[in-house]
Amino acid sequence: MTPLVVFVESLTHAYHSRRGETCVALRDLSLRVQGPVLYGVVGPAGAGKSTLFRILATALQPSSGQALVAGYDVVDQASQVRRHLGAVFQTNSLDRQLTVEQNLRAQGELLGIGGADLAPRLDEVLAETDLAARRRDLVKDLSAGLARRADLAKAMLHRPGIILLDEPTAGLDAHARGRLWESIERIRAARPMAVLVSTEMRDEADRCDRRLRLQDGVKVGEE
Repeated sequence: MTPLVVFVESLTHAYHSRRGETCVALRDLSLRVQGPVLYGVVGPAGAGKSTLFRILATALQPSSGQALVAGYDVVDQASQVRRHLGAVFQTNSLDRQLTVEQNLRAQGELLGIGGADLAPRLDEVLAETDLAARRRDLVKDLSAGLARRADLAKAMLHRPGIILLDEPTAGLDAHARGRLWESIERIRAARPMAVLVSTEMRDEADRCDRRLRLQDGVKVGEE
């Protein structure tokens, strides 16, 4: 039986604007994601895609409803969720003053990966993202596309079964977009996993096995 990797039921997130108005970013959203799969969350800017991913990544708490990732509640069992999940958001999480490898080593230490285990993990994620030749480059010297792939390598270091990619190609040119998607497909080929990707782009949505469509925080379709 294909495992249920993401379970969302009646999820709502509301916040107060600077004017004190109540705004709803997600409204009564329910979805089921069974993996391994490439699952697209599709919609225009302001549809609620990033809010959903931030909740799933335990970076934001919902106002109501429930979300489970790998069977763990994102509010009550956040640390367990993070052990099973990798995430790449639009804001790069790398230290620009360090090399690619130094960033990955620092992440490994935070995750408790060290000693004889760390070196093969580094080689693995650098190969999957085609960054082996760039491992000693400072992040500040990388192009936007290379930096995004380095962020992907960092997210994959602990070998998660689920990865969230929040508009990963935003701001990249066509060549860099293609190279990033090559890395994503290389990772998927190497191991069974669920990849959830948010996008506004039709061609990226068409790559996905399944798609959820959002508009103004509301589910408008799923296929």
